[in-house]
Amino acid sequence: VLTIQEHQSSVVSVAISPSGKQIACSSADGTVVVCSTKTGEVRSVLRGHFEQVSSVCYSPSSDMLASVGWDQRMCMWNVKTWEEFAAPRSFATILNTVTFSPQASYIAVAGGELGGSEESIFVCYARTGELKASLRGHEGGITCLQFHPNDEQLVASSSYDETVRIWSLTTNRELLAYTKHADWVRAVSFNPSSSDELASAGEDRTVRVWEIQTGEDRLVLKGHAREIHAVAWTRDGEFLASGSEDKTIRLWRRRDGAVHAVFRGHEKRINSLCFNGDGRILVSGSSDHAVKIWVVERDQPQEEDEEAHTGKIFKIAFSHEEPRRLATCSSDTTIQVWNFETGEPSSAGLGGHADYVLDVSFSPHKPSMLASCSSDMTVRLWDLDKRAMLLPPLQGHQGAVCCVLFHPSDPGVLASGSADSTVRVWDISRGELRRTLRGHDSGVASLACSPSSPNVLASGGQDGRIKLWHFLEGSPAGSDLVGHESSVDHLRFPRPGTLLSCSQDGMLMMWDV
Repeated sequence: VLTIQEHQSSVVSVAISPSGKQIACSSADGTVVVCSTKTGEVRSVLRGHFEQVSSVCYSPSSDMLASVGWDQRMCMWNVKTWEEFAAPRSFATILNTVTFSPQASYIAVAGGELGGSEESIFVCYARTGELKASLRGHEGGITCLQFHPNDEQLVASSSYDETVRIWSLTTNRELLAYTKHADWVRAVSFNPSSSDELASAGEDRTVRVWEIQTGEDRLVLKGHAREIHAVAWTRDGEFLASGSEDKTIRLWRRRDGAVHAVFRGHEKRINSLCFNGDGRILVSGSSDHAVKIWVVERDQPQEEDEEAHTGKIFKIAFSHEEPRRLATCSSDTTIQVWNFETGEPSSAGLGGHADYVLDVSFSPHKPSMLASCSSDMTVRLWDLDKRAMLLPPLQGHQGAVCCVLFHPSDPGVLASGSADSTVRVWDISRGELRRTLRGHDSGVASLACSPSSPNVLASGGQDGRIKLWHFLEGSPAGSDLVGHESSVDHLRFPRPGTLLSCSQDGMLMMWDV
């Protein structure tokens, strides 16, 4: 790995020249730095912007470099002299992205602030700067643009409005709006080897590869623990790279959607990615102020710790019936099941939740049954032997579900506590809600039940209060236990009549219940 550390702030965009000899990188420090791909030596520092330079792009013939920024300006640079071709062109919005068409007939720019109103894509003639078209339809700021590699009349755009749109420059109209992302879309990239395939990624932590005529998904790639800010294809379309807030770059194989390699080394999020012509060099720009040049071993998958979590681990649970079996849940949206004695994963991770998985619990009645809950506001039940969900997700909570607990004597009952201040009791034999327990004035962070008194349920609140309930009837089973000054994150009955609680106030308390 070659690291280039020339910027004084976040590296927002990187571009490699079509010849592969130069890299241009732009930064929040207001400059564009041009470096040698081979040595990292600085060739030029371009100063034409007054604020963050959001995007840079080489023309297909390598004679021009375009840069746009938050100063609402587009600059066009002569690659031989590194002087501007003409005075910068100004637009009426901050600019986030710039791209040339494949024959360099057009250049497109777009922008807008996070949470902004309707924004336009401005398409200009590349040589004259004259405006060809303004494309309107996005309902928020536009984050990324790219022309189709084989048809310069088609351009794709992504936006804070959670959509990707395909536009025709023949009619200056929108051809398709892709709406399957669940949050802001940060990046788009056409597959250069396919006439109809686009990758998009964003805040929902997924990379989606889909068909631009119909919007049908071909691959949905999950694995990043945080938001994704960049995607890039190799020219032959065999590999797709994605860069994330989780500080990693993932290299995916197009043929099967598997992870070929994971690159680690940046200290903050990855904002931009690009490959050289043969796909053996990958360039990344990060908020850690660095540009890194990676050598891609296309023929040799990277050996990694198999099935390890890529995000923070929130909870650990042991199986009641099989003490060697251990489950963990993580901010990477997955659940892992392990052999405690060997440390090896007993199977591939369980994926299905759309957000952080906050708790897992083994059934005391069925060794192969596991419950999980998530910030996606659902509870899920898993058959570990079949590696499949037993029921559709249990839905109804209006906030993150923080904890789950099986009834110790009734195999058909499960409780869940949520940030919506409620405890819900579920009939898992039917996948239905039995009742909702209301009484907490804040989120419910923990649950516990006494094996010797299975109808007594304790719930710990984020306000420091502990409530006691009749598990099956849903009525209060005693006065609130008051003493903690912060969230009660764990509860346990160590013996009949005694409850232990621990809290973010640093205190461990023992209660006679």
